[in-house]
Amino acid sequence: MNEVLASLVRHGGGVVTWAVARQVVPEWMLRRACRAGHLVRVLPQVYVDARLIRDPVLPGDPVLARLDPPAAQRAALAYADGRAALSQLSALDVWGLRRQALGEPVHLTWPPAPDSAHGHTSSFTTAGGSPSRHRRF
Repeated sequence: MNEVLASLVRHGGGVVTWAVARQVVPEWMLRRACRAGHLVRVLPQVYVDARLIRDPVLPGDPVLARLDPPAAQRAALAYADGRAALSQLSALDVWGLRRQALGEPVHLTWPPAPDSAHGHTSSFTTAGGSPSRHRRF
């Protein structure tokens, strides 16, 4: 993998978004890293260092479920792009109150939509695709 891209991935704790990578390397370089197996897409526009991916716990496990919880949390937060926060069991893990198990969903809470009449947040669970309300991927 190109050294500039590798440095960017290391700086992100093994996670990089397409948008951030495109600021420093050309698109073809990112695609080449994916084709060569150095980077793997775990969520739309979010890629991780392939060395972070473990063998599946269950057949058909999504790639995000095959990351250690801290890497999966970083990937989910990268996908959210500053618009969500870890919540539920994922937040407990970060605060050291409960360890999140490998393969457990990453929980994010998103603020209400601007046109929402309610002031509450929505909880989302991600484990391999784009977040969707109370759905596991």
